[in-house]
Amino acid sequence: MSAVKIVEALLGDVAITALIGNRAALVQLKQNPIYPALVYSFPAETPLRNLAGDKPERMDTTVQINPLAKTIDEVIAIHAAVRSVFEMGAGTVAGQKVVGIERDFIGGFSKDNALGLWTQPVDYEIQHYE
Repeated sequence: MSAVKIVEALLGDVAITALIGNRAALVQLKQNPIYPALVYSFPAETPLRNLAGDKPERMDTTVQINPLAKTIDEVIAIHAAVRSVFEMGAGTVAGQKVVGIERDFIGGFSKDNALGLWTQPVDYEIQHYE
């Protein structure tokens, strides 16, 4: 899935790593993580069929970004950094052609009282070619 390559490359941007280091993980963080951190997942992917049947196939992939931090302000800062990197427009990322990336859904804040961590899911739609 080329969307994984795209997201991994974007999350490696200095604007994001300055806040979370290398603590971004697909679906689940490693055991005993250091915070703040970020978890991402891909809840949906839709192929957009081309009438001419051209290859490569264009895809719309949803990526959900979930920062995990001790304060809401840290969550907001991480989301601001992600948004600044993700809303790049068209181009090539990690060798993959990206048509565009748009913020799609913003969920509410929630707190895990046992861990003392805040999060807020935000979905982005990545339009790209496989």
